[in-house]
Amino acid sequence: MNSKYKVLKFSSEKFENIEDLVSIEEPLEISLKFKEQDKWITQNLSITMRTPGNDEDLVRGFLFNEQIVQSIKDIESVESYGDKVGQYNIQNKILATLNNSQNVNISKIKRDFLINSSCGVCGKSSLDALEIIKKNKTNSSEPKITKETVIQSPKILQENQSEFSKTGGIHASGLFNSAGELISLREDVGRHNALDKLIGNALINDLLEPKANDGVSTMQVGLIVPTGLAAGTTHSFSMTATSSGDDTKSRTQTFSATVAQCYGLDMTVDSMMNSVNPGSSTDFTFTVSNNGNGDDTFTYMVMGAATWNPSLGSSETEVASGESGQNVLTVTVPADASSDAVSGNIMVHAYSAGCGADKDDCDFEVSKIVSVSANQVFDLTAGYYTNETGAVKDSISVQEGMAVQMKVTVTNNGNGIDQVTLSLDDNAPSWVTISADPILVGPGLTETISITAMASGALGDHTFQVIATSSDTTVTSTTDALTITITEKGTGSGPITEDVEDDDSPGFGAISAIAVLGVVLLLRRRS
Repeated sequence: MNSKYKVLKFSSEKFENIEDLVSIEEPLEISLKFKEQDKWITQNLSITMRTPGNDEDLVRGFLFNEQIVQSIKDIESVESYGDKVGQYNIQNKILATLNNSQNVNISKIKRDFLINSSCGVCGKSSLDALEIIKKNKTNSSEPKITKETVIQSPKILQENQSEFSKTGGIHASGLFNSAGELISLREDVGRHNALDKLIGNALINDLLEPKANDGVSTMQVGLIVPTGLAAGTTHSFSMTATSSGDDTKSRTQTFSATVAQCYGLDMTVDSMMNSVNPGSSTDFTFTVSNNGNGDDTFTYMVMGAATWNPSLGSSETEVASGESGQNVLTVTVPADASSDAVSGNIMVHAYSAGCGADKDDCDFEVSKIVSVSANQVFDLTAGYYTNETGAVKDSISVQEGMAVQMKVTVTNNGNGIDQVTLSLDDNAPSWVTISADPILVGPGLTETISITAMASGALGDHTFQVIATSSDTTVTSTTDALTITITEKGTGSGPITEDVEDDDSPGFGAISAIAVLGVVLLLRRRS
């Protein structure tokens, strides 16, 4: 069973949002009904997450594999019940009724079960949950299976996985005959569920009933593995079988069990996003924890933002069981990055040695996504207007009572739009004014601003500077000294002006003409 979901897919160093079919899981509550001392008892046995479908097979296989029943004959019926609930409107409760067979292990029914999809010993809370079954050696007269048959079986299994072909994310178990022909197949998100479904189906179709073996009886040997044992820990024990008719006839068999290595890892990062100036680097510290029961070697891979040169401090880290290790990712912002530049997603993967060579489909892998943004750099240069000849005007002479304008320039040397405020220093006379409105200057661009002066001060030189302040407020630039010389009325050549392109203010010559005309009219009135 599957459903369509919106997912984030990473491919070819980029992410995309797509709709994809995903195999689903739903909880299944398993209850048993059995007779004990002439009284029928109904008891919850387990709750498991499974992919809906073939639930009856799942229960039959689970009861058989957990040795609650020895044969399909011990199960009287398996039926779903209760209301249809959940997103997919299905019945998520199932009742298995057992007959009063002496082969039913009532003691195991009273034990709590936790079903998960972890590997082997992994996830078991104690050795009670682990059973090692002693099987008879294969009889030499049994049919032989060729290596070719074994090699081609996975391909045949995959070709018949209908759910896997749709979702690409589900386990399967298959039953083959000695000729390599597929007899039965079951799929489930949980690999153990898939096996339980397969075995349950084989039982109901009489494919796994034990065959009579003259003088041979299969026994079970159980181990309880203490929690926290390190990988590689070995324990040996023996079992003795004694004839009930002649206690001198006995046979002792020695067994040993070794704790398999379980792999597990987790990873954290000290920051998800950093900001840094163009041309500079920033570091992310990744901490990887070994949650397995043995020493592990973690290997790393980084993907994304190739132009930002992401690099890891080391390609692998050796970490003891229960310990942590660190790795550092360094990302460099391009020197020409604008203020709104962002690296995008940079993904760091950590793989356990349990993955082996297959990094594409591994259960022991974690990843984290980080990103870097470029800071805005504030850098201003303030100066004087340069005319077409390249001459810089840093002084001007004007007759008293006349108006005059001068030009200053502001250049944005930063990597983003800057809102610049202009002001005059403390030496500027009161009759010199400049607009208090901020101006926007794009990166790499220059803006020209006018300074207006009504020469009403004392005769002589008046020297001051213009200050440009960035929107960052910490970055300023000051022009060189600007001098306005006021001369006596009627002397000299009058105000010195210069034309500036795109200047909508009245021309300096017009201002002078207005002033001169006023003087002429006054003289006529007096005469």
